[in-house]
Amino acid sequence: GPQKSMIVEDAMRLLASTGGIPVAAAGNDRRSSLDFPGSSALAITVAAIDQESQVPLWSSWDQWPKGPDIAAPGVKVAVLKPNGDYGAMNGTSFAAAMGAGCLALLYSVDKNLRSLRGQDANDSSIVTELRRRLRATAYPLKADKARVGFGLIDVGALVEGA
Repeated sequence: GPQKSMIVEDAMRLLASTGGIPVAAAGNDRRSSLDFPGSSALAITVAAIDQESQVPLWSSWDQWPKGPDIAAPGVKVAVLKPNGDYGAMNGTSFAAAMGAGCLALLYSVDKNLRSLRGQDANDSSIVTELRRRLRATAYPLKADKARVGFGLIDVGALVEGA
C-alpha cells in the first residue's frame, strides 16, 4: 500500500546486503505514486504492460526517476486457479514475479553479482548494479519513463551480457 513500513524497509536492506534482490510491484491503484515497497529506493520496481506493450490504466507510476525501474507482462497472464482450472489474471504482482524470475536467472549465471554480498546495503549495491544492467538491456517502449522505467525487461539480453 501507500504507507511506508520501516520493518519492510529494514528487511529489504538486509536482503540487499546479503546479495538478495528486492523486487516489488508498482501497484494497481491507477495513481501517480507507487505502492510501498515499490516506492522504496531499495527495490527493483516492476510495472505491467499488455501484449501490445501498452501500460494498463491501473498500473501505478511516478515521475522519473521515482517511478518503476522496468516493465514486464502483467495483463492476461496465464494462471492456475485454486479449482485446478486455467485462467488469465491482471496485475503488477504478476509483472513483478516475471521481473524477479528474470533477475534470478541473471543472478544464477553471473557469479560476479555474488561479490556484492556483504556490502553496505544503504548503498544498495546489488540494486544499483541491477538497475545499471536493466538500463543497458531493456527493450525501449514508447510509453513515458514514468510508467515503464527503462522499458520492457529483456531476459535474453540481460543474461547474454552477463
